[in-house]
Amino acid sequence: MVPLRSCGSMSVLETFETRRICTSCAEELPKEQFSGSQWRKESSRCKNCIRTTKNPPKITDSRLLDFVEECQRAKEQYKQSQTHVVSEITPWLCLGGALQDGAWQLEKTTHGICAALERNVSPVMKKLEHLLILNLEDKGSEAECLTAFKIAVAFAQKALEEPECKIYVFCALGCNRSAIIVMALLMAVEGLCSSIYRLNL
Repeated sequence: MVPLRSCGSMSVLETFETRRICTSCAEELPKEQFSGSQWRKESSRCKNCIRTTKNPPKITDSRLLDFVEECQRAKEQYKQSQTHVVSEITPWLCLGGALQDGAWQLEKTTHGICAALERNVSPVMKKLEHLLILNLEDKGSEAECLTAFKIAVAFAQKALEEPECKIYVFCALGCNRSAIIVMALLMAVEGLCSSIYRLNL
């Protein structure tokens, strides 16, 4: 067996690779869609995803903009923690942290979505009859988030078939992972959208 020779930081096998999956958008793209430094990395991000990160799309929908601003205010007010606060976003959707006590009446909630890890589900939250656990890391990849979006939207759409449905989305602190899931639900279910980006869910 001929040993695999190395060409700089890349193997001979890698020099013949012409397509790769972007770890942000999960799309399989040709080599030209990646910068040289990204192509040499094990986890590569395409030029478009990097450009979007540096220049995020402007939010023009006033309802979505109000929600983003509310999240920012909540992070400052509660010192990046909403473990004792529940924000009602719409009549069917609430946002917060992993509640540690029963102060909030869970009987009003029919479904729960944990945007964090299973260990973040407090005993109070385990009382929910319908609970989806997405197991998202706090600094997970964009590809993992996209998968989580699709799962969460499908779960919410099914839940909304029931009368009086109310979904509580939470993570450990209620200000990062849960907020992006809520935004995905608003965009997919309510039709809220930024100026140039729409979730294909």
